[in-house]
Parts: sequence; C-alpha cells; structure tokens
Amino acid sequence: MSATDQTPAWLTAALERMPMPDIPATELWDFSAAALLKPRLPPGTRWLAGKLDGFGAVRFSARAIGIDSTGPIRWTDIIEIHTQPPLDAMTGAAKDTVITTLTRMLPVGRGMSARVLDEMVEVVLGMLRRAERDSVVPYEFVYRAWLRRRTLTPGLVSAAVLALPQVAASVLATAAANGVARSTVARSTKENQRPS
Repeated sequence: MSATDQTPAWLTAALERMPMPDIPATELWDFSAAALLKPRLPPGTRWLAGKLDGFGAVRFSARAIGIDSTGPIRWTDIIEIHTQPPLDAMTGAAKDTVITTLTRMLPVGRGMSARVLDEMVEVVLGMLRRAERDSVVPYEFVYRAWLRRRTLTPGLVSAAVLALPQVAASVLATAAANGVARSTVARSTKENQRPS
C-alpha cells in the first residue's frame, strides 16, 4: 500500500489543488495547514477558522522566510539550514504522538470538537506521508539575530508543511540561491552527539 493510499480522499484532492511554490521561490508563498481544514469545519465551529489561521504557517519568498509566529527572517541572515531524511522527520509522528501533540495545541472543549482534532491529525499525517523517501527536508534554521545565533525549529504542523516535496525543494533551492549553507544530520546521530 502506498503512502497516499492511507491518506483520506478529501485530503489527497486538497493537496493536489494546493498552489505550490516555484523552485527556487520567485514570489511569496504563504500557506497555513489550517487552510486545508477550514472547509471541513462543522457549521457550529466555523468561528474556529480565525483561531486556526496561523496554525502550521509557512511563508517564504526569494528574500525571506517566516514560520508560524517567527519571521520574516531574511535569507541573508540565515547561516545554515539543517536537513534530515523524511523518515527522521516522521520519527515520533506516529498517530498517537500526533494526537498528543495536537491535543496540547488544540485542546478539545470550548468549541474544539474531537472531530476537528481528528481532521487536523489526518492533515499532519497526510502531509508527512507525501514526503519523498530519497529526499531531505529542512528541520532547523540557524540565523543571526542581534549579534548572536538563534535556531528556528518548526513545530510539528509546520514541519509537515515543509516535508511536502515541492515545498522542501523550493525552500532548499531558495536558500542555496542566497548562499545559505546546508547540512544533513540524521536525528539518531544528532541525539547520540548530545552530552549525557
């Protein structure tokens, strides 16, 4: 069974209709994972659309990138992008882990129904399943800010957006066009290098 066979038909269709960035980026590409969910919200929860607007947001152009509430960061301020194989990006993204993470971000109750949470879990897993096995995806951005280095690590939902093949290719090609260095480190290797 292929990865896309496990993805709900509505999500496969939505992802196929989704406008994708040029490789490298030539104009602003602005996308929120919540945009895939909005048409699926039950009538009684339509008010959640506004609250979900920045959920899993990735915005970038030939000049800068922003992820969730961070940015825009100019490409010229980015020192290095760390990449990893898609299978490492999916480590810890088993369905129960995704549910736990999203429950913390979108607690059920006060209008947030279990159905909305289930739909967002499908969105995240569906995007991760589309990652190409022989490619790499960006997972950390090291940049200059006020004379010191900072590291931007996308959250689970933004990481799923960045794992979409054309998005990953565009981000990496745009970074390369701006002279940004790139290194690929398997998550298991990185964790083994941490001091005990």
